Amino acid sequence: MVKLPLEFFEFIKQSCNRFEFLQKWLQKMDIPFSVVRIGDLNHIFVQFPSSHHSPVFYTKTVIVHYDRALLKTSNPKEYNPGANDNSAAVYQTLLWINRLIHGSIDKKNDTIKTKNTLPYNVRVIFSDGEEHAGKEAGSFGLAEYFLKNKMAGKNATIKNDIYVLDGCGRGEVLTVSTAGKFQKASRYFSTQYSTLFEKCCNLARKASSESWVTLPVPYGDNAGFIANGIPAIMITMLPKEESTLYMRQLQKDRKFSEAVMNHSIIMHGGGVSAEGLKKLRSNGTDPAKALLLSEKLPKTWRMMHTQFDTADMLSEEAFSVMERFLDILALSFMPV
Repeated sequence: MVKLPLEFFEFIKQSCNRFEFLQKWLQKMDIPFSVVRIGDLNHIFVQFPSSHHSPVFYTKTVIVHYDRALLKTSNPKEYNPGANDNSAAVYQTLLWINRLIHGSIDKKNDTIKTKNTLPYNVRVIFSDGEEHAGKEAGSFGLAEYFLKNKMAGKNATIKNDIYVLDGCGRGEVLTVSTAGKFQKASRYFSTQYSTLFEKCCNLARKASSESWVTLPVPYGDNAGFIANGIPAIMITMLPKEESTLYMRQLQKDRKFSEAVMNHSIIMHGGGVSAEGLKKLRSNGTDPAKALLLSEKLPKTWRMMHTQFDTADMLSEEAFSVMERFLDILALSFMPV
C-alpha cells in the first residue's frame, strides 16, 4: 500500500464534496486555477505561468476526472470510495503540478534538475461528469468547448495533444489504450491519432521500458473527444498478472475485444443500472452474456464502482511509474 496524506482519505470519504475539496486542495498548494462550467458540470482548469508556454511547441493537455460513480444500492446518493477511479490520478497530477510550478522535476536519476522556468507547455484539467452515461458524460461538452475555442480540431490556433489519466493507482504495467485506433474515421483524424499514439507509446517506453503495453481499455474521458473528431489517448495502470491474463483472453477471443470497446459488456463490478440493461438489450446484447464476459476483465477494473475501490488496493509501484511518465511528458518538447 502506498503512503498517502490525510487529504487523500478525506477526498474518498462518502461525505466529501469533491469539487469544493479539490479547490481548497489547490489553494492550499498555492496552485492557481479557474472553473469552467458547462451545463451543470464544473471543470477545473489549472493556470500555469506564462513562462511555461511557448507557441513553437505542442501543448500537452492532461485530463483527469475527479467525480466518482454511485453505488448500485437502495441509497440513491451513496458513492463508491473511488480510490483508483479516479482519486489516485488526481493526487498524482496534483503532485506533478506542484513540481512544475513550485519546484523542479528530475530528468534522470535525480542528478539533473530542470528548473521550473522551462516552457513545459502543459495544460491540466480536472474534469467533471466522466461517470455520467453516454453523451451526458462531461467529456462531450468539454470537447465541444475545445472546438468552439479553437483549442483542438482542424481550425485550432494551437497544436494540442490530449492525454487522459484514469485508474492509475494500481499495478506496475503502464497501459496505453488503443481506443480509437481501429475505428473508421476521416483521414485527418486517423493521421492525427496515429501521430499522438506513437508519441504516447514513446513516452511509455521511456517511463517504463520493461513494463508497458497497449491494450483495449474501456472508454473514459477520451470518448467525448474521439466522438468529436479529436484524438485523445488514455493512460492507465494494471498489475502484471492481470495485464498478462487480459492479453491472453483478447488473443483467444477477438469478439471479446470488440465487446470491450462497443460497450456490450458489463465493465465494472458495481453492476448495471436499469438504463444500462435497457441499452444492452437495445444493442442486441444478452445481459447475462455481458456479465459472463466481464469475468475476463482485469480484477482492477471489476473493483471499480464498488465499495472495494479503497486506498488499500493502491500500490507504490503505480505511483512511481506515473511520476516518471508525467515528468517525461513535461520534458518532451515537440515542435509544431
